[in-house]
Amino acid sequence: MIVASTNTQNPVNELVLLSRSDFNKELEYYFKGRYNGSILYERRKNQYALIADSIKSKITMEDLLKAYASIYLQSPHESARYFGKLKAKATRKSPSVFSDTHNHESYYLAAKIYIDLDNWLREGKILSDYRRYRWHMIYAVANILDRDFFSRNRNSPTLMDEKIKFSRKRDKMDELLREYVGITALENGEKIKEIFSEAKQSIDDSIRLMRNKGIQVNEINKDAEFHKEIYKSIVK
Repeated sequence: MIVASTNTQNPVNELVLLSRSDFNKELEYYFKGRYNGSILYERRKNQYALIADSIKSKITMEDLLKAYASIYLQSPHESARYFGKLKAKATRKSPSVFSDTHNHESYYLAAKIYIDLDNWLREGKILSDYRRYRWHMIYAVANILDRDFFSRNRNSPTLMDEKIKFSRKRDKMDELLREYVGITALENGEKIKEIFSEAKQSIDDSIRLMRNKGIQVNEINKDAEFHKEIYKSIVK
């Protein structure tokens, strides 16, 4: 049994302890076995540091936590500015993130969206401009996917379905994952770029609305009203 130290001179990070859980070990193994290991889950710091070009194909535990929360907990503002609250949700007795009641597919899809969007921002040389809004962009992308693809069939699940993350929904989440991978291949990758562009535009429009309300730029991404404005701009 691993016990966190109470000695402030030698503290054991709660996420480090969590990384050693059976669920996180299973998640790492799942990532390696999906799509020929094209995405690696770095549950331990610098675990894949020596792998060539790994920046395009790996996600850290912290970033996966933030991406997952941005989509399934609909809390991009916590991912952006309130990581302490987010960490508490993952490390409490009944966690809402990294729970052994969750399916692996929901985490893989969150990681895939994160990596695809990150690569698009880098290719467009706008990552530095939108770094503080990336978690809200992931939230926006998820809502666009639901609006344009995942909600077409009433019998099909949607990405923002609050119950989709649980183990009993594994087959349905796998269906969404496969559909998303298919979307990234549509029109030689142009369709997913259109989705990312729309997500960026929703961010820009919502920033203007927040500024018109008197919210300072450096406060926007931690305001819970920000992602509500993003949602309204997408589903209008």
